[in-house]
Amino acid sequence: MQLIACSNLLILKKKALVKLVAIIKLTAIFLLTFCMYSSAKGLVPVKITGKVTNDKGEPLSGATVTEKGTVNTVGTKDGL
Repeated sequence: MQLIACSNLLILKKKALVKLVAIIKLTAIFLLTFCMYSSAKGLVPVKITGKVTNDKGEPLSGATVTEKGTVNTVGTKDGL
């Protein structure tokens, strides 16, 4: 009788362990997917267009535009 109870306990522990491993795998897959999405989201190029002008609306030659928080700069001689 004690052997059967011990065997049943081992089976229950094994089932609990299998469930725990499944939960850990699902959590790891979710976190990996989230991290990949988050990092890829910042890599999508965005095209920004515009015209640099003075107070009179005339193009500023030699103007340099810097994207805030980056080192990306663009400059042209005709302000475009």
